[in-house]
Amino acid sequence: MVKYRRLNLYQSYVLVKHSLLVLTKNKHSYTILPTIQSKKMRWKTLKSKTIIKNRFFNLLEESYKKTDGKIINKFYTVKRKDVAVIAAFTKNKKIVLISQYRPSVKISDLELPAGYMEKGEKNIKQTAERELLEETGYKTKKLIKIGEAFVSAGFMNNKVHFFIGFDAEKISEQKLDSSEEIEVKITSWKKALNLVKKGKIKDLGSVTGMMLAERYLKKVFPGKNWTF
Repeated sequence: MVKYRRLNLYQSYVLVKHSLLVLTKNKHSYTILPTIQSKKMRWKTLKSKTIIKNRFFNLLEESYKKTDGKIINKFYTVKRKDVAVIAAFTKNKKIVLISQYRPSVKISDLELPAGYMEKGEKNIKQTAERELLEETGYKTKKLIKIGEAFVSAGFMNNKVHFFIGFDAEKISEQKLDSSEEIEVKITSWKKALNLVKKGKIKDLGSVTGMMLAERYLKKVFPGKNWTF
């Protein structure tokens, strides 16, 4: 009998990272290559209407014609702005984490600073800079994009963009939204990675962002110790 065991987010990442996550190196910057798509599979949109619209998301009800000609009615898509996730390191190589209460799952989760793109922002890097400053009061001297992915391609249209930052310094107090409750946790990189590997950090964006950061550090700074 085949035995199965449940994998935590870190173990799942390790299982697939060499086959799914392809990065290219260009002047110490790593970018995810374009998604491989089937040229044969193309769905035609027949109808699309917005059934819920608010400041957080739009919910669309759509109809499609599949490649084989079959019609799919009432396919639902959630439209949201893109997200920035930031792994910011201080001058002494500690990482800026946050503890944030999440009402949907009823826990306080340890995460990387993150947030959605806002109106008026020209690019996702501006989003990353703003969110880091608002949620933590920290600002980095250097901020580099290290990857991107779909948030949940099965029913959402947006992407999450991952950044790594260096020489982060606290320059202001937090500027939180009324719906946020956040504590800043300056943590050693070794401890943060251990929390991920033990499944103690459960936010998918944070786990992915930290694993991408770990890979980036090993490739750009080979032989240097970032685990203290």
